[in-house]
Amino acid sequence: MAGLDELRRFNYLNKKAIPLYGNKDVIRNIKKKYSYIFHPMQIGGGVPKINLHTIKPYKPFNFHFVKIIPILVFHGKLKILGFRFNNFAYITDASFLPDKTMRELQNLDLLILNSLRYKSHSTHFNLEESLKIVKKLEPKQAFFVHLTHFFEHETVNKSLPSNIQLAYDGLKYEL
Repeated sequence: MAGLDELRRFNYLNKKAIPLYGNKDVIRNIKKKYSYIFHPMQIGGGVPKINLHTIKPYKPFNFHFVKIIPILVFHGKLKILGFRFNNFAYITDASFLPDKTMRELQNLDLLILNSLRYKSHSTHFNLEESLKIVKKLEPKQAFFVHLTHFFEHETVNKSLPSNIQLAYDGLKYEL
């Protein structure tokens, strides 16, 4: 959220407001931290033009003809969202996936999942936990993201099953 104010440039280039989606806590925090966007005090200087959309876990919505299913994940004790887009799911900053979320993640072609390090962590999956989730879900391909410097990329990749790899900057995957 720290760069939210810089969306002004995109407003200028695209000549329209930018839609932002989040759960009720995220939307509330945006309104609190960036109150000047919603209650401008003066003209000049400019504020980002955004349209806030509150979304709920497991309640699909469409964005540019793509059906998106927000899915509940836990970042420690915080309830946050991961997302499923058709047969692709993106989950980062998670340390626990409820049973309903696991059911929503069946039959994936691609799973992007966080895997912070080898050791346990209170708010992120470690490598062993991420591997267990992939084994249960059986996606065709999985990439681990949100990695620390504790992983030696090539060494870890060689130790992983063929359908799992550590992600890297510039990675492209065609669905």
